[in-house]
Amino acid sequence: MEAQTATASESAQLLRRQTDRWTEDPVAFVLGTYRCDPEGAPVRIDAPQAQILRAVAEHDRVAVRSAHGIGKTTCASWLTHWWLATRMPALVVTMAGTWGHLEDKLWPEVNQWGRLWRLRDAFEWQQMGIYSKANPDGWRAVASASDEPENIEGFHNPNVLVIVDEAKSVPDEVWAAIRGALTQTSRGGSRPKVAVFSTPPLVKVGWYVDLFGSKASGWKTIHVSAHESSRVSKDWIEEMRVDFGEDSAVYQSKVGGDIPEGAAEAVVQIRWFEAAQLVEEVKDRKGTAVSCDVAREGEDLTTFGRIRNGRFDVTEWKAVNDTMWAAGACKRRVIEDKARILVVDDTGVGGGVTDRCLEMQREETFPKDCRIVGVKFGASAPAKGRFHSTKDQLWWMTRDALKNGLLALPSDSDLAALQLPRSSDLKSQVCAAIYEEDSQSRIRVLDKRETNAEKTKALPTKSPDLAHALILAVLGWRNLLEDKEPEPATTTTEILRRLRVEQIERQRHGGLRRGAYRRAR
Repeated sequence: MEAQTATASESAQLLRRQTDRWTEDPVAFVLGTYRCDPEGAPVRIDAPQAQILRAVAEHDRVAVRSAHGIGKTTCASWLTHWWLATRMPALVVTMAGTWGHLEDKLWPEVNQWGRLWRLRDAFEWQQMGIYSKANPDGWRAVASASDEPENIEGFHNPNVLVIVDEAKSVPDEVWAAIRGALTQTSRGGSRPKVAVFSTPPLVKVGWYVDLFGSKASGWKTIHVSAHESSRVSKDWIEEMRVDFGEDSAVYQSKVGGDIPEGAAEAVVQIRWFEAAQLVEEVKDRKGTAVSCDVAREGEDLTTFGRIRNGRFDVTEWKAVNDTMWAAGACKRRVIEDKARILVVDDTGVGGGVTDRCLEMQREETFPKDCRIVGVKFGASAPAKGRFHSTKDQLWWMTRDALKNGLLALPSDSDLAALQLPRSSDLKSQVCAAIYEEDSQSRIRVLDKRETNAEKTKALPTKSPDLAHALILAVLGWRNLLEDKEPEPATTTTEILRRLRVEQIERQRHGGLRRGAYRRAR
């Protein structure tokens, strides 16, 4: 046992001598310490990545805002290995907006590069941890939950590197606690080095945004757009421009690496959305709610959503505005999902879908035990004093459910399996929506670009079909939880709808049935 310990100690000393020259040069470390890249090609560092690596070596506080796909998670992986190889003892604490990001993205990248690392044998490797064989407690890299700042350990260690990936999702209050801890110094007088990485949020709020403004001091900030990175496909950039427009918040964030100007408040913060993706289903035992957002024109999708046991899923979609197909699909979805309630976007052509479903129910070809609810987004909100329209109240109902952790959402891989058109992204549609107060202090939600409306220029031009399927499903789900009949958009609307159905039956059967008007009224 003593011989093994001595051997490990000698290996550690040899490792230290071999890596002294890399202490202040992480670029040379990366080029000299990996056998190849994960594809088997020679290791390549492009200019933005080299800039990030050198900034972390030269500064104690570094904040990076970048486009999607420029290789920042790879940089975080390289920095993890660099710190372990060039400091003794050493501690790397990795954090992210959600635990899922650490588990599914950052640490798989750390381990993938670790398998190609020439110094790999000096360490013990776990799924989310690296430990020195010579001194596992004092020389390690670990993952820490960002919602528990007390989990950041090791400030007694003289060499600490804190890496925060996808930092925009870390709550302000958690960052405040973490930042307070980062002011501690070791016995030798050093303080933790911090590297913060993220694509910008879709709205200009939060601690991460403040790092790039006048409120932050002592931070080295780096901005990388997709146009500056050789790792980002030019075809992808063009697809994003066509799908979202250069003025959209999605394009500015994911392509430009910019913090979108304009709106100050998102209806749903991205950290709530991503936290909901990690929630398992809730056994509410209240049955299933199905929703249908009906396509109107152009590239709109007819989209079906479902909430079962507290989890929302997109169950079906089709690029078609055929109301008869949509009505038939509503019937099929209700039967297959054994739904207790169907909520349909009754605006415009959606009214025909609602009418046909009600007609089929009267003909006893549609499940009788399923409530059919039509919702006109533009109608007056039930809570008229607080919301501008019904749609605004549904958005707020969805916001509350996600903010309070009451609703589960599909994972990124679940959404990818749907093979939706590239401009149809649930996360972008939900998190891009913003809100304002009108002249009567009522909440108004903006979820699509509006002509001549300056404030909406950062929003997508395409209808948020997936997001609307979600907010409609939330209405049905909430009504099942409360076990009450849903409120119609307006009494007049409901009367007219029923009269339309009776008129169809009269034309079909030769006359209005006795008492029909009295029942409608």
